[in-house]
Amino acid sequence: MKTEKIPIKQIQEIAQEVAQEYIPRDLPQLEEVSWAFPVEGRDRVHYQAHGYVDKIPNVQEGNALREIMTFRNFRNVLQYIREGKTVSRGGVPNHTFPCGDADDGAYMVYPYLAIKEREDGREDAPVQKGFFWETLPSGLVKAVLKVEKTGRGSIVDENGESIEKLGNIAYVDADLTRQYLQNMRDAYELGREHFEQVAKSKEQEGNYPQLVVDTNPENWKEGDEFQWGYYSKKEPRLVSGNVLKNDGSKIDLNIGNGSVWRDKEISLLKEYGEHGLLWKLVPAGGRK
Repeated sequence: MKTEKIPIKQIQEIAQEVAQEYIPRDLPQLEEVSWAFPVEGRDRVHYQAHGYVDKIPNVQEGNALREIMTFRNFRNVLQYIREGKTVSRGGVPNHTFPCGDADDGAYMVYPYLAIKEREDGREDAPVQKGFFWETLPSGLVKAVLKVEKTGRGSIVDENGESIEKLGNIAYVDADLTRQYLQNMRDAYELGREHFEQVAKSKEQEGNYPQLVVDTNPENWKEGDEFQWGYYSKKEPRLVSGNVLKNDGSKIDLNIGNGSVWRDKEISLLKEYGEHGLLWKLVPAGGRK
C-alpha cells in the first residue's frame, strides 16, 4: 500500500477544483432540530466547556449537536484545505479529527455504520431512535460511509463499499483525494438538506419524548423524570433522574447509581429552570 502523502500544495489545488465557487449554506440552529433526537444517551457537557454552545446542553441537545458537528466538520475540512490551512502540528485536515468549530468527528460516523450493519442483517447493531433517524434518507447513509472509507484510504463503489485499499488515508493518491473531498462536499449538502427538512417538520415533536425547560418543579410528581445542568467547581455537569418525593418546598431526587439527593430546595431548582438548565421529560403525546 502507498504510505507517502501527495504534496500539501497539490491537495490544496484539488480542493480548489472540487470546491471552486462552492459556498455552503449553514445548518439549521440547534433549537430548530434538537426535538428530533432521542432523550436518552450520554451527556455532552464538554460542548459547553469547549465553547461550542453557550449553555450546558441536555442529553437531547447533545445528541443533536453530535450530528451537527459531524456535518460541520465535513464542511470545515474542505474549507481548511481549500484555504491551505493545517491543523495541530501542521497536519492536513481530515474528517477524523476536529477542524475549526466542530468537535472530534472520528466517532461520529458510528450511527451510520450501525444503520448499514442492520440493513445487512446484523440484528445486534444499535437502533437509532428519533425523527431525525427515522426519516434519514438512505442516500445520506451511503454518502457518510463514502467519506469514512475514502478518508481512510479506500476506493469505493456507489454504495460506499470498499473496492481497493490504497493506504491509511485519502491523501496518498490524487484521484482518491479528489473523490474524498467530493464525498465530503456531497455528504454535507445531503446532511444540510435533511436537517432543513427536520426543521420544517417541528409540528411532529409531540409524537416523540421531549426534554422541556420547566420553571415550576413544585408541580413535579413522584416518578417524573428530569435533567438538571449545573456547575461544580466551575465545570459543567448534567444529572438525570426521577422524583421520589415533593412537598412543594423541598424535593427528594433519585439521580441513578443508588444516589439520592434529599431535601433539595424547590427555590434552587426554579432558578435553574429560569436559566434554561432544568428540563422535565414529557412523554410522546404528553404535551398539551
